[in-house]
Amino acid sequence: MASPQTTEQPPPHIDPTQAPIAFGNLALPKLLVELQDDDLFTRQKALTALCDLLHDPERAYEAIFSECLEILKVLLQDEDSLIRVKTTEVLYVLASHSMGRDAFLNFDIVGPLANLLDDPEIACRKNVHRALNRIAEFPLGAVFMVNKGLVPKLVPKISIEEENIRALVLSTLSCCLSVNALPALESDVIQVLRDQLSHSSPIIRKEAASALMAISVPTVGKIKVCEENLLPILVKLLSDDDQEVVANAAGTIMNTAVITKGKSEALEADALAPLLQLVLSENTAVCANALRALTVLAEVPRARAHLRQHVPLLKTRLTDSNYLIQEAASTTIEVISWQP
Repeated sequence: MASPQTTEQPPPHIDPTQAPIAFGNLALPKLLVELQDDDLFTRQKALTALCDLLHDPERAYEAIFSECLEILKVLLQDEDSLIRVKTTEVLYVLASHSMGRDAFLNFDIVGPLANLLDDPEIACRKNVHRALNRIAEFPLGAVFMVNKGLVPKLVPKISIEEENIRALVLSTLSCCLSVNALPALESDVIQVLRDQLSHSSPIIRKEAASALMAISVPTVGKIKVCEENLLPILVKLLSDDDQEVVANAAGTIMNTAVITKGKSEALEADALAPLLQLVLSENTAVCANALRALTVLAEVPRARAHLRQHVPLLKTRLTDSNYLIQEAASTTIEVISWQP
């Protein structure tokens, strides 16, 4: 008779690094106990299992209304790097749920997360920025982060972080700037963003231009853009291969040209010709921002005189299927056609 043979290897569909999940309502309470275990491997396995479990919105809801978040706040301070990496990953998953974003604010998760901005582990920092970015996309989350003083901590990270993390930092910063640009301006963000506008990555150029567009909304931001001589760089970006970069550059010119100094510097940088070319763009954001920038620049007599010969071009957008483009083109033509 053949003797039975056994193997020490686990079955192919069982992950030895993940704790077994109990059935039904017992799953989360069991993992919460294991998260507080003295044994390092037990905590690591529990975090891996919890990360998978919380993709389910019902489990995420259950975790939020248990002591899970308080336990995770403690684990963020763990000496083991893997524990910190998996804890930040769990928090990122929670931040993907709307109820999770609310919980981040109610339990003040942002502060403990921000303490890991200088963590030596790249994976940990990336998870931190992914979670913060999700929170910043939520309007109340952006307000909370600005009020917590997070913006001055984020600005220096733009120049030193890895490329994929840098894009996340810029995106988060852009959301915060839409709430209040002053903390970033006080941290010399303009010079930092200026360096990113020429980056080889279109994602980083896009996010940097987006942050500049938010900065140029308040008057002090418009003045700073002019003082740092950014308009010639933004005019060059109107020819960028990435349409989102172009849209954000045109939007920044549009905002900055509201003030007299912005108008004069944009005209000195020969912004009219590339903006007129963008009027024919099929990208709604590019076309709309170009038309609005032309509208603002047309308040200058010499610009208005130059643009009058291009009214037939502008009239082609009056029949556009998008009402936003129709309205922008109509306003541009009205300003150009104005006689003193």
